Amino acid sequence: MHYNKIKKILAVMAIGSLLTLTAAGCSYNNNSSNTTSTSTEVETVDINNLFSDRDLNSSYDASSPKITLSDSSISSDSDNAKVSGNTVTISAGGTYIITGSASDAQIVVDAGTDKVQLVLDNVSLTSSSAAAIYVKQADKVFVTLADGTTNSISTSSDSVEMDDSTVDGTIFSKDDLTFNGNGTLNITSTKTNGIVGKDDLKLVSGTINVTSGNHAIEGKDTISVKEAVITANAGKDGLHSDGTVSVVGGNININNSVEGIEGQVINMAGGNTNVVSSDDALNAATADSNTSNNPEASDSNAILNISGGKLTVNANGDGLDSNGAINISGGETYVSGPTNDGNTAIDFGSECVVTGGVLVAAGSSGMVEAMSDKSTQAVMTVNASSNSGTITVSDSSNNKVVEYTPDKQYACVTISAPTLQVGQTYKVTCGTTSEDITLNSTVTSNVQATMGGGMRGGQMQPPSDQNGQMQNKMNRGNMQNKKTN
Repeated sequence: MHYNKIKKILAVMAIGSLLTLTAAGCSYNNNSSNTTSTSTEVETVDINNLFSDRDLNSSYDASSPKITLSDSSISSDSDNAKVSGNTVTISAGGTYIITGSASDAQIVVDAGTDKVQLVLDNVSLTSSSAAAIYVKQADKVFVTLADGTTNSISTSSDSVEMDDSTVDGTIFSKDDLTFNGNGTLNITSTKTNGIVGKDDLKLVSGTINVTSGNHAIEGKDTISVKEAVITANAGKDGLHSDGTVSVVGGNININNSVEGIEGQVINMAGGNTNVVSSDDALNAATADSNTSNNPEASDSNAILNISGGKLTVNANGDGLDSNGAINISGGETYVSGPTNDGNTAIDFGSECVVTGGVLVAAGSSGMVEAMSDKSTQAVMTVNASSNSGTITVSDSSNNKVVEYTPDKQYACVTISAPTLQVGQTYKVTCGTTSEDITLNSTVTSNVQATMGGGMRGGQMQPPSDQNGQMQNKMNRGNMQNKKTN
């Protein structure tokens, strides 16, 4: 159980003692100029600082040394890429073109402080004992997917101890790692992670498909996505970092995961991202605050920023979750959230500030939270009476403001769009029922929460029968802990 959920439960107990897809079906109609204001708490994503010129440059010299994989004999053109049995060890910087097929081999990069470029040119590589590509030491490694090629890398091993590290990925790097180029890379790891970067991990371009028993893509410090097309089917998380995840472009499809995207700071600034998760779709949290053993821990460093792109999530847990703050200043965000009252479509530890963009978040009403009064764009939370089907908001002239079809039933929906204006009345249709909602303030709600308290006209209201509902909630949820690894 996350810190912010525990905090809400403790708040209810205190009140009692004193007295929470697919992109199909989403649309937004902007009938006025869209000037996006910015919350002072939004972390600005500087694309130029995320990616170096070298990260963006996938060119290479075709006459560079070649490493040819084979089950019978692996060959190398370079003295700096020595072959010993079924292992190739690269000991100096430069570009190395890898081609061929090997059913049980390993490529090791141990190049000191040099930069190394590995060009994958129709490679098929499997390792049964450790990571198929293992970066032991280098200043930085660039994995370039040669144009028009299809490359397959896999491992069937458990985690192994190597060089005082736990090597637990099909491609594992102890230093900075960048993927670029316009080829395709298929990664399979039946027991461990797909891609692991213990420093900065950058996914610039190319098509990357990951199937893993654990996390699909893990970056310790940062994960940054620019133009890559990523498909992930993960036993645990899709994109996982104890640091920052930044998505500024590309297409990400996390088809199966426990948590879709997790990091201390998550920046969604561009691209098209679709997430399906059995738990939280997006989760901004640090490890210490993700356990009920430390319920009072501050997690003010956990932030979820949504400033651009299109994000569509289908979550059985929380749709958008931050143990600190959520800032929504742009883009389009569509949430098909949980049906159980132990989670909610939007969950946060401190505040959720809406200053721009389009937001439609549908889910259960048991732990629904009030949007912050720091919000400068109108936002409404509407009772949907356990409905299903398309959500449509229309203005007084019957112009469609926004439309979205969640993947499952929902009890309430939170909606914001640049064209919503305080003082105006809107027709909100949820499935077969409609209701006229007048926006009396920037933050408006007609939802009475079961757990954490509802909000009417921007004012929080205490839940009815807090003690009884609190006991029912604890019995249902059984106070289970969440893990971050």
